[in-house]
Amino acid sequence: MHYFAQNLTFFLHIWKIFRNFAAKSCKDMSKSLKDRLDYLIALISEFAAAHHLSLQQAYLYLQRYKGLDFADEFYDVEHTLSFDQAVEDVTLYCKRMGGVIA
Repeated sequence: MHYFAQNLTFFLHIWKIFRNFAAKSCKDMSKSLKDRLDYLIALISEFAAAHHLSLQQAYLYLQRYKGLDFADEFYDVEHTLSFDQAVEDVTLYCKRMGGVIA
């Protein structure tokens, strides 16, 4: 049950991301919005793998230190980079915002 509760919490956070992006965009989910969400979810996964974190830990860290805001704001550039470079960029940004993962 504890595992289910943790994953439910994580997916509720992901839903919160979706809601926030949908509010910024048009009412229906456009292809560009779907692409952006797919990218951010993949970035969370790559960040988790690179730093040996669970998906939930990675999401919470990126949310706390504004890494997801950074990735969203600079999506037009970041999504053209390799995931290794994007993870490095987000890691450095989070560190500047007070994070301790290097």
